[in-house]
Amino acid sequence: MEIIRGQGRLTHPETREGLAKVSYVINNRPPTNMRLGEWSGNLVVRRKYNQSWDLFNELGNDMKLELDDGRSGKIIVTNWSPVPSDSPARFVGNGALE
Repeated sequence: MEIIRGQGRLTHPETREGLAKVSYVINNRPPTNMRLGEWSGNLVVRRKYNQSWDLFNELGNDMKLELDDGRSGKIIVTNWSPVPSDSPARFVGNGALE
């Protein structure tokens, strides 16, 4: 298992519109010949690009997480508490991290 930490951004998966700058910690288990890869982790929204956008409204929806090393993948936010304002959101990868 690989742990990946960094800064990145969330985008809308279809329009590619930037939603927010985030910091993240990812637990990545790359695919092998015997099994599919898995990745999940936590992220914290550091800056919204549009003040009317809110992470709470995205719970259960696909978003794209772009990592600072050039990789990206779709995620689904599964858990988030809005207090305190920098509380981490839990997510799971929805497809490959490429």
